[in-house]
Amino acid sequence: MKTALDQFHQEIQRVRNLIAIYDYLIADPQNSHDASDILRSCIVLGISALDAFVHDIIRMGMVEILHGKRKQTKDYQKIGFTLQQVYFDPQYAWFERRIYEDHGEKSFQNPQAIVQAIKHISEKDLWKEVSKKLSDISEEQIKQRLKLIVTRRNQIAHEADMDKELSPPSKRSIESKDVKEYVDFIENLANAMYEILRLQNE
Repeated sequence: MKTALDQFHQEIQRVRNLIAIYDYLIADPQNSHDASDILRSCIVLGISALDAFVHDIIRMGMVEILHGKRKQTKDYQKIGFTLQQVYFDPQYAWFERRIYEDHGEKSFQNPQAIVQAIKHISEKDLWKEVSKKLSDISEEQIKQRLKLIVTRRNQIAHEADMDKELSPPSKRSIESKDVKEYVDFIENLANAMYEILRLQNE
């Protein structure tokens, strides 16, 4: 599971690099180009990193259950296989492939979807435990803040970030400091999830 966290941190660093490029561009008094789409891409990529992280820890956690390293959950026990899908493989590649097939098109971004996914590997009350790790924010605040970022991501990804209520319609405003706060929150969230779900000997 540590490899999933490492990959997540690499993706988040790429997002921060993009924010730094934006800050560099707007600091140049000779630059007259609108670079705000860089920030919009950062929100999309930040949520994408979280989504991929959840996919990875679920897959890795389920493999750990298969190896007897982690206790089975009710949702884990509901998984079914055909005999065609099962074959001898000490690395259980067939099992990981089945998880890819089951979860490949699912999106683990909003709080409810993430909790439902985590139930495959843990019976813990995820947001309650995350709130304990992030001691300055309540369980409800965590969920609401994540929903806000996901909504912002959806506005960018599905609506070209156009505010149709304006006349004429134009792009919604976006600020570097807000995007940095979003990215910090996403990173803190993933770090807390890892600490809650990782095996103690990892």
